[in-house]
Amino acid sequence: MQPTRDFAGRLDMTSFIRGPELNAAVGGVDDSDHLTGRACDFLPAEMNARALIEALAAGEVPAAEWDKLNLYTKGPGAGSIHVANRRLEDGPGRRLVFVNWDPLP
Repeated sequence: MQPTRDFAGRLDMTSFIRGPELNAAVGGVDDSDHLTGRACDFLPAEMNARALIEALAAGEVPAAEWDKLNLYTKGPGAGSIHVANRRLEDGPGRRLVFVNWDPLP
């Protein structure tokens, strides 16, 4: 996460490692990367979340490693970013990007 902090400034973490009970309570999937500490959710405090996700996806953040990015646009986590990493033995990140951007009326 440090390369992302260096690029975007302060990141306010909203979720990181979760136990099974908390994961179930927040609606996490059974095999959530949060259960193993390979995922976190955060709000960029000094940069627009969509702009940050676009910069990460375009490779503009040097040394930022990630497997999946998701920009949440609905519910209590709207505006936050989910980033997950693979285990090293699983090979390099797949670079999957999901944007659930809810269009404004």
